[in-house]
Amino acid sequence: MADSKLKIIIDQVGRTIIGEIVEDNDTAYVLKNAATIYVQPNESGQLQVQTIPLFFKEFITEEGRENGVQFTFNKATVTDTTAADILDDKLVNQYQKIVDNLASPSEPAAAPEGDVVKLFDE
Repeated sequence: MADSKLKIIIDQVGRTIIGEIVEDNDTAYVLKNAATIYVQPNESGQLQVQTIPLFFKEFITEEGRENGVQFTFNKATVTDTTAADILDDKLVNQYQKIVDNLASPSEPAAAPEGDVVKLFDE
């Protein structure tokens, strides 16, 4: 992704969308592996930022994961920003982890080590 350029837009329903720009023409942006930047306050009042893919890897083939998913956004219905040009590395890294996770196949989770704790009596 070092050679790619990120784009941030706000769509017609107010979601902040980040993605790798594939095409920018007169009428549309085409973003690869687009994700929503979701911001919400946590219990202590600080803002928590999450990057959530618009389409989850579990729904696509292995080949699809390698190619990535492209989304076309009509320029007439989105708000353009220059935010991607000045992004903090923390947000870029968070997005990159989402893309890397999208591209790599799922590994089954290893069983945790240690004792099993029963929460309820049977």
